[in-house]
Amino acid sequence: MAERRIGVRIGPELWREVEEARRVLSKDAGFNLSINDFCLRALKELVTRVKNQRVESPGSSLFEGGEGKH
Repeated sequence: MAERRIGVRIGPELWREVEEARRVLSKDAGFNLSINDFCLRALKELVTRVKNQRVESPGSSLFEGGEGKH
């Protein structure tokens, strides 16, 4: 599999939320997830949800109702 790099800048508030979520999931998993592993797992989960949402309700958007607007 080819490695792809993406550059994303996020604000400090969102970064704190990402770090907190990573800590919680690391604790639940019983080992420390690196920020890269956490972000990769989160991205995979997001892609899965979008795919499932398209099957369940075509035309709807994951970002309706203000979700994801920063």
